[in-house]
Amino acid sequence: MSEVQFPGTNATIRRALERTFVEEDPRDAAWRGRVGTARTAVRVDVMADPIDAAQPIVVATAEVLPVPRFTGPLAEAVLLEHDGFVLGRLRHNGSALIAEQAILGGHTLHQDEMMVAVWTVGWIAANEGARLQMRVGGMDPGEPRRPEVDVRRGADERVALVRERTARHLLAADFVDDPVWGLHGAAGSTRVFVSVMHHLERSTAVIVAAPVLIDVDLTDQLALEACAIAAEGPVGRFSYTPERRELWFEHAILGDDLQEVELRHAVQAVAETADAVDERLAATHGGRCYSD
Repeated sequence: MSEVQFPGTNATIRRALERTFVEEDPRDAAWRGRVGTARTAVRVDVMADPIDAAQPIVVATAEVLPVPRFTGPLAEAVLLEHDGFVLGRLRHNGSALIAEQAILGGHTLHQDEMMVAVWTVGWIAANEGARLQMRVGGMDPGEPRRPEVDVRRGADERVALVRERTARHLLAADFVDDPVWGLHGAAGSTRVFVSVMHHLERSTAVIVAAPVLIDVDLTDQLALEACAIAAEGPVGRFSYTPERRELWFEHAILGDDLQEVELRHAVQAVAETADAVDERLAATHGGRCYSD
């Protein structure tokens, strides 16, 4: 189906990955291969955007742990781990916990964007299993693990350039740029905040995030429902910050070749999801909505 619907996007995926990673027979996927020193199996699929069916979304996935049953403690561990993520998310697919990254705006897909997404998913899959098991077992895994890569010169300048481009798009869409709170805009009962940070050797990531609940305790039931909501679509993850007792919904995109369509899609997806579920989650699990 991918080949028929979006042949251009499929061709870009193959060109981006064919000489960087160890390819395998793609079978029913757009691409399959082995990634990183751990030779993690990663697959790439292309699907129609739920918001705009004419736009493709590219999704890279890799298995983290075989998990027949998704339990409350594991769901809690996922939300706590997400608080330290830049790109990617963890999702239960019915038989396993997988690492996943969705790339928006597939018609404008850049080859570097594809390589970074696939490498990141492979790295998460190879490194998250032990941390999740520690959390489920009641142990603190320590600070989030970061890829051991050498940051290339000019990181601050790259972040500044991407932030300038991001601000230009958002200010035209009724966002404001506050010296304290940064770039943010209204989204019904919540608000969307956008920030830019460095990622890996020479990439940048644009983080689009909205507070869903504040002053809330993380419970098995809240974690399971949040994970189920996120799994309804390919975009976005819930994260929980224990120090502030806050639940956020967010999605990260690569900023190196940032296109307005990608940014607009990420903002729309985060805003609509957070605004749609915050009151429902507050009524069921406690805490307060941002508007409160």
